[in-house]
Amino acid sequence: MTESRLFIFGTLMLIILIGVALTGCSDDDKATGPQGSWVYKPLGDGIAGRVNAITNFNSKLYVGGNFTTAGGEAANYIAAWDGTQWSPLGEGTSWPVYAFAEYDGKLIVGGSFGSAGGMQVNRVAAWDGSSWSALATGIPGNSVVKDMCVLRDTLWVTGTEYINTDARRFIAAWDGTTWTMLESGVPGTGVAIGTYSGGLVVGGTSIIGDVRVPFVKTISGGEWYDWDSTSLPGSLYDIASYDGYTYMGGSSTFPVRYMSVSWHNANSDQFVKAGGTPYVRALCEFGGNLIAGGEFDSIGGKVVNNLASWNGSAWSPLGSGITIDQFGIEALGVWNDKLYVGGSFSQSGSGVPVNNIAEVSFE
Repeated sequence: MTESRLFIFGTLMLIILIGVALTGCSDDDKATGPQGSWVYKPLGDGIAGRVNAITNFNSKLYVGGNFTTAGGEAANYIAAWDGTQWSPLGEGTSWPVYAFAEYDGKLIVGGSFGSAGGMQVNRVAAWDGSSWSALATGIPGNSVVKDMCVLRDTLWVTGTEYINTDARRFIAAWDGTTWTMLESGVPGTGVAIGTYSGGLVVGGTSIIGDVRVPFVKTISGGEWYDWDSTSLPGSLYDIASYDGYTYMGGSSTFPVRYMSVSWHNANSDQFVKAGGTPYVRALCEFGGNLIAGGEFDSIGGKVVNNLASWNGSAWSPLGSGITIDQFGIEALGVWNDKLYVGGSFSQSGSGVPVNNIAEVSFE
């Protein structure tokens, strides 16, 4: 090969190598993480009062709480969002709503109300999408239904009955025809109910003497069994299943714990709330992670603003979070692949107006 041909060949190879270097290392070809950010949006004019519960039913998002208007229109303690506007559920309920469950093709609503749709229902009622109905005589006494779940064709309910100034927890079951009171008269409050390994789990606070202590129990073969709760938060507020474990949310510097063989803190980092005790009041699974909402500022040096995501090993913020008012975040729910956050607040951490209910998505 002549020198001129060698020169031309070498020049061509140099040009090719430079071209590969310039195109093969472009940013488009680099491995990157998810692109985007957490976005907070209002649902119309929102809810004029505290939101205690969120669920989806018949292609709509339902919220219950302590309010009498939604989107500027009359809606007594319960309302539905169709993606564009709010609507009432007939006459609604006569007092606040705290819990939802879907059973026998209907939305079951629980709370402190005596009537729903103008009829006597006693703390629990069913909505079929157009009208209300009672579940027999409901829950008797001066009671409040705080949580519900469905397991093996049975609706399970827990809450508190107030006798004069005494609070006594109860657990009841509805088989579609008849109520059975499974436990009642025990001092304390029942606030959360869920499942663990195919069984029922109930949590709350007992009163022993003048001391409030958490309790967790399960039922098997008609017998109740207590779980060791000595390491749990001082008060329990919610139960959720995630990644094969049962998680409990409550009040303490480690307000989220999960049950394996024994209880474990969800990470060794501690939640921090300026001037007070941090609370986790609501838990739900979303986007493959466990979401916790409540009253807390940060964890592990990360500012989270009352809303955090757990991937099984670490906590992360969901963007700007929520700037809470008196009661903080009380409820979480998922609808149409978006997270919904309810409670007592007026804006996101970045200042977006969201009156007590916000849509959160990663865009």
